[in-house]
Amino acid sequence: AAAAAADSSPAVVAPASTHTAVQTQEQQRQRQRQQEDRDQEHGVISAAVTAHAQAAAAGIPADARERLLLKQEFVQAMQERFVLGLDSEFFDYSRIDQDTRWDDLSTQERDEQEAYFDMDDDDDDDD
Repeated sequence: AAAAAADSSPAVVAPASTHTAVQTQEQQRQRQRQQEDRDQEHGVISAAVTAHAQAAAAGIPADARERLLLKQEFVQAMQERFVLGLDSEFFDYSRIDQDTRWDDLSTQERDEQEAYFDMDDDDDDDD
């Protein structure tokens, strides 16, 4: 009888609008990160092209310019690899992950506030 009573109680389910809002926010953050990645890549490429042009203007031979460009591309690839966490064989990322000095609290707080107010706006739309 107790099991039947437990089954008859209504289940608490999060509103679909909250779930959708969280998904939408995550999609917006992902699109923003992708755009930032494209902007950064464009900036690095532009910097490499500029450096290559400056080296040519300074009279540096083509083979040296090519080495300079390859070095810049290599450094960029290594930086990206590190930032993406792909160097765990060589670096202990947990030291950084567990050190709160490296946390970007202002961005984290802003994201939490945006999520809160977006949820609040969705609740107001339901009224």
